[in-house]
Amino acid sequence: MDAYALLKTLYAERDDVLVRLVVNMVSSQAQAQAVANKLADVCQRYLGRNLSYLGFLPRDPHVSQAVMQSKPFTLAYPNAPVSKYMFELANRLNKEARQADTKTKGNFFKRFARSLGIASNE
Repeated sequence: MDAYALLKTLYAERDDVLVRLVVNMVSSQAQAQAVANKLADVCQRYLGRNLSYLGFLPRDPHVSQAVMQSKPFTLAYPNAPVSKYMFELANRLNKEARQADTKTKGNFFKRFARSLGIASNE
């Protein structure tokens, strides 16, 4: 419900917003996909919007251990499963950003405005 409420607010504020879903604290890829599919169906049915699934982060005790140490889990436990998934998601987003930069022909101001949310993602 919280995710849906956030999406509803985002879509009401910005018609051109690009939302990428990362399902957090799941036990498997199948569970993540089921959650993503359910939320995507609700978004399509009630908001008329498609939701792009980016990936998931598994439930991992290293996260709470890192919190107790006041450190990011990717720094405290870089080889933990959750860290590996986080790095994979970051790499995927970085690759997409580089491809988008190629499409905008390296226009710094357009990329900057897009990063601030004052220009469309097209």
